Amino acid sequence: MSSTHGLSLCIVHILCETITLLKSGGWLIINDVRNGLRDPNGLGPGNDALWRIILDNMRSKQMDPYIVSKVQGILEASKEFEGINTQHFAAPVSKWNDPQTDYRTRRVGFAIRSSILRALHTMTNLGVTPQIMQDVRKEMDESWRNMVMDVSLIWARKR
Repeated sequence: MSSTHGLSLCIVHILCETITLLKSGGWLIINDVRNGLRDPNGLGPGNDALWRIILDNMRSKQMDPYIVSKVQGILEASKEFEGINTQHFAAPVSKWNDPQTDYRTRRVGFAIRSSILRALHTMTNLGVTPQIMQDVRKEMDESWRNMVMDVSLIWARKR
């Protein structure tokens, strides 16, 4: 099972269904992003606007953009899984090609960056303007930025 950004509140229902369908000894694997895009230097006006639009849209649909932080507790409460594991890491989005960063982490960062840039034109109905699109692209390419997306991986084996 894999998710897209912002696993919604229906995760409890999805996990319950998955638990009943998953055979004993089967593995459940979930990946999702946490906390949106961040940069200690500031995201810039384009990325600030983009993430504000995304978060406002999710909340308007009663979606919890931070639900992935609750998944481990849901799995533990079910008492159906053993060896619940989590791994959290920051994937570089603006410096995805920095050789100082682990190759696999860079690949995840590049995939996230590509996904964001490809999705921009599909978000005009949410209020993403051509100016925001242009600013997002420019800001992601600025060499002094250090944008990252926090990623969570959760995996467990059904008893």
